[in-house]
Amino acid sequence: MVDKICEVSDSGIKTIKLLSIAEPVYEIHFPFFPVLPAVLLLENVKQSIDLYIRKNEKEKTCFFKGVRKLKVYKALQPGDAIFTEVCLISKADDCYVFEANIYHDEMIAAKLKEVKVVVEKEKTAWEKELQSQVWE
Repeated sequence: MVDKICEVSDSGIKTIKLLSIAEPVYEIHFPFFPVLPAVLLLENVKQSIDLYIRKNEKEKTCFFKGVRKLKVYKALQPGDAIFTEVCLISKADDCYVFEANIYHDEMIAAKLKEVKVVVEKEKTAWEKELQSQVWE
């Protein structure tokens, strides 16, 4: 869901996604009036957060924990370019809290409040061994 990273800083990340009619979601989500489902806006933000966290914690995995509020102001359609801006609000141990804005044509298309993610801590030797046995 992220085509390009525009900027990464200590306080957040900015990304771009170009919406194409070729994306399979449009075949089933209102084929005669294709719009991007809100859940994919959330996925776009989550992937942007993944990229932000991997900047500092390369070997860790980010899991979505929840979002307090998602407000969509504009329907996004094929051909639109969406600009996602994610800002870090707080970090405590392995839990991060973000806020995100999604823009189209310099106008706000969606806002997300209190997007929470948990970062998986490094696996112990025992966990790595158990995982290797499961996947063999």
